[in-house]
Amino acid sequence: MTGDVTLVSALERLTHAMEQIAACLEVQRNLPALADKSKTLTPLENQPVLPVVSKLATLETIRERLAKWLPDLEIMDGFDGFAVKPKRFLGETWSEVNEVVRAFGGKWQKGQTPRDGSWRIPK
Repeated sequence: MTGDVTLVSALERLTHAMEQIAACLEVQRNLPALADKSKTLTPLENQPVLPVVSKLATLETIRERLAKWLPDLEIMDGFDGFAVKPKRFLGETWSEVNEVVRAFGGKWQKGQTPRDGSWRIPK
């Protein structure tokens, strides 16, 4: 009886594996059709694109682009890049400043406490 159960179990696993292979082959056969349909589903022209200002940021260009928020920011020139540090909690302004800094290739770096965070922009 144990041999019959093992054989039935093996046949069930084999049948399941064959069904999975058949499903994979069906997907592979339909890939060109799926690729054509995906082009119409998510057109790139509708995606938001951040303008890239320059990977070679200068202190002057950073100040120009962040002029609106300069009273709330401290901008420091370092050896390998610039640091932009908020002087106070920015609230909704944070995302606007973040977009400008990211256009320069910069990234937000968390500090040990929320007040210690700053943006780093490479030179």
